[in-house]
Amino acid sequence: MANNFDRAILDGTNLAADTLRSLYTCPTSATTKTVGIGLIFSNVGSSQILVSLSTNGVETMKNVPVPSGSSLEYFGGNKIVMKSGDTISVKSDTANSLNVYFSYMEIT
Repeated sequence: MANNFDRAILDGTNLAADTLRSLYTCPTSATTKTVGIGLIFSNVGSSQILVSLSTNGVETMKNVPVPSGSSLEYFGGNKIVMKSGDTISVKSDTANSLNVYFSYMEIT
């Protein structure tokens, strides 16, 4: 089995408010798994934002505040395991305010 480290980056400067945006989808190969290692939300706006995280339509984080000019590390040393076809999506309550960095390892 091969282990490949990678990242997904969302530049949210053109992201509409309260719009769920796909960040990463685990490849649909029957043998592929993904281990999420880090997830960082950065508020690039001028006021506090509320961020949400969804995995396959299930909210695992909802309306968590991120102050202006700050970042939030979601996993904090923990990991998330994704199966083939699973998708991570993010949203912010404020337009053009959220950048996201997701680091992961794909196991094929």
